[in-house]
Amino acid sequence: LPLELGNVHTLHLDNLLNLKELPSELGNVHKFILYNLPNLKELPLELGNVHTLHLDNLLNIKELPSELGNVHTLDLYNLPNLKELPSELGNVHKFILYNLPNLKELPLELGNVHTLHLDNLLNIKELPSELGNVHNLILNSLPNLKELPSELGNVHTLCLYILPNIKELPSELGNVHTLKLYNLPNIKELPLELGNVHTLTLKKLPNIKELPLEFKNIKNLLNYDHISFLK
Repeated sequence: LPLELGNVHTLHLDNLLNLKELPSELGNVHKFILYNLPNLKELPLELGNVHTLHLDNLLNIKELPSELGNVHTLDLYNLPNLKELPSELGNVHKFILYNLPNLKELPLELGNVHTLHLDNLLNIKELPSELGNVHNLILNSLPNLKELPSELGNVHTLCLYILPNIKELPSELGNVHTLKLYNLPNIKELPLELGNVHTLTLKKLPNIKELPLEFKNIKNLLNYDHISFLK
């Protein structure tokens, strides 16, 4: 690649099958998307200077430079050989992790991220309690997650989507401002404390048959399942 590409504002490298390395000058790009570069085995440290970085389908990337913690917005998609995350990534402002099948644990420092989206992480079995410090947290398709830390009650906006092994919700979630519950097939009752939430969305909760009367106090209740209140 020509070094002058470092002067580009937005750069998208897609399906470059023979690309084996990136010039360090690409760290000057503002928004950088890397997609399907199967022979790329290493990322230059200078990518930590990029504002928005999207890494998708990089089959041979086995580790990330700690300097990526300086990126503002970081998306990691489909990195099958990535087994751990540098703790420095806790400095990222907005962070999406999607389909990282070999990632088995999350660094505690992710609690410093402002907006965190964990999606389709098949081997994540528990969440660090530090995630309670995240402002906006989305948990989606975590099939092996069996328990939610009570500290998630400190999150401002919490979205729980497609968590088949979660059987109960901590009562502390009543302290959340905005709570979205979607496709939680094994939740059989909702804590009364959720009546303190400002905005509550309920959708695809097949085992919730009735809502506590306390939920009538919720300012914005989006009850897509049309669950009736206790009589």
